[in-house]
Amino acid sequence: MTLAFLMNLGFAGGSGLIYASLGEQQLFTSANWSGVSWVFQATLYNATTGTAYARAWDRTAAATVAGSDISTTATVKTRVQSGAITLVDGHEYEPQYARSVGGDGGTWGGRLIGLPA
Repeated sequence: MTLAFLMNLGFAGGSGLIYASLGEQQLFTSANWSGVSWVFQATLYNATTGTAYARAWDRTAAATVAGSDISTTATVKTRVQSGAITLVDGHEYEPQYARSVGGDGGTWGGRLIGLPA
């Protein structure tokens, strides 16, 4: 999954985060990816203060992909990567973004990356 341009992040709401789905939905077909392990990666930044967040969202299960949550407090664009995550055959995935209360951040894109296992 990749975003081709800068987008403002979703807003923080009260004491919790409100994530925005930004980017293309991708259908995962495990038969096409033998011997691959997966991570979620995004390039994030904060213009001033706060924390920028991203995660992989499983649209089929309506749930965050376990272990995909990433964040940064950097004020320059920073590539952040999760540890290994598990994808489910036949599920659709998309990147989601949020920022902390008072934060002002953006993203250059989020994507699932397959690495040789």
